[in-house]
Amino acid sequence: MPSFRKQTDIIENDMVLGEDWVPEELPEREAELSQMYEALSPATRGFTPDNMFLYGKAGQGKTAATRYALNDLKLFFEDEMDEDLTPVYVSCNELTSSYQVTGQLLVELDDDVTERPNGHAPDILYSRLFGRLDGIGGTIVIVFDEIDAIGDDDQILYQIPRAHSNGKLEEAKVSFVGISNDFSFRDNLSPKVKDTLYDYVIDFPSYDSQQLCDILKRRAEIALADDVLDDGVIQLCSAYAAKDEGSARQAINHLYKASKMAQTEGDDVVTTDHVETAHDILKRNHVMEGIRGLTPQNKYVLTAVTLLEVRDETPARTGEVYPVYREIAESVGSEPLVQRRMRDHLQELSLHGQIALTSQSGGVKGGTYYVAELNTDLEATITVLSEIDDAMHEVAEDIRAIAEMKGML
Repeated sequence: MPSFRKQTDIIENDMVLGEDWVPEELPEREAELSQMYEALSPATRGFTPDNMFLYGKAGQGKTAATRYALNDLKLFFEDEMDEDLTPVYVSCNELTSSYQVTGQLLVELDDDVTERPNGHAPDILYSRLFGRLDGIGGTIVIVFDEIDAIGDDDQILYQIPRAHSNGKLEEAKVSFVGISNDFSFRDNLSPKVKDTLYDYVIDFPSYDSQQLCDILKRRAEIALADDVLDDGVIQLCSAYAAKDEGSARQAINHLYKASKMAQTEGDDVVTTDHVETAHDILKRNHVMEGIRGLTPQNKYVLTAVTLLEVRDETPARTGEVYPVYREIAESVGSEPLVQRRMRDHLQELSLHGQIALTSQSGGVKGGTYYVAELNTDLEATITVLSEIDDAMHEVAEDIRAIAEMKGML
């Protein structure tokens, strides 16, 4: 049994394995940092930094590199400049419009504002924003993390670069860094926004297994006690992450979870067995997090794609998914949607990462169509569907039985 009293001293610094910790070096991102320094360099000469868009899958060091570069620039300002540098970070994860982003930006900029303003005309909100920015003065770099959440409502990206020329800013020199996991986001910006921006577009490619090993070794040296990692632990954590998305955060989470398990159980070292157990738990938690907030109809559509997956009938066209979805919805006493509306739910699941939608050519008939397949771990998806919704339990267990019979689990 675990016990607080029998825990071993494996972890010495939890913060180093946390999401907000910024390392002192990022050698795997030297090329990307060079571009970021180039974009920020006008600030060292008293001019407005250039705008930047950073693209790459989650866990590729985009936010860490941004904090690293801005921390270094802030130190330069403190030593060499007669004005202040103010970095401002806005997480756009749950913000769906420029209006909401502007409101959240006001919260970040003003200690007296604790809730996003609501019910004001957009012009009034922008006027308040630019007044506050001028009040702060100096050089201000606004970081919009997960900026793609606002979709095609890109007004905030139009307003900020034009603020000086439109007479809305007089003192502050303001630029922004847009961070996105969606490679198509910038391409879908409106022409007026594209014409306004003279930006750097910096791609963060996925880490390979060796890079992930190097990142974990540096973290482990600081976070963990000496000689507490068994042979192969770093490599296995890295391999799991490299096989999935090449995410440093994913690799670090594996090491952190395995280390906590070993420490709580009173073990002296972290073994590959701990990593394998941690992997199963993290995999299930990841799927659980994605499915928990789905609507019932989204769950029925996801279950249909999962069933087609175990039947080896994916990638499947919408017309092939629909009869399976309809049968599942009816089996749990729900009225099925028409095919067009079901297709909308396929697109929602694709946006949330549960399924993958791929465009296919229509061949001799011309045109294009989309095919769907499962984009999450099969066993974890079946388990979560079985546990998270009583109505889906029997259906999910039937799917599990088919998968086990075919040796897929």
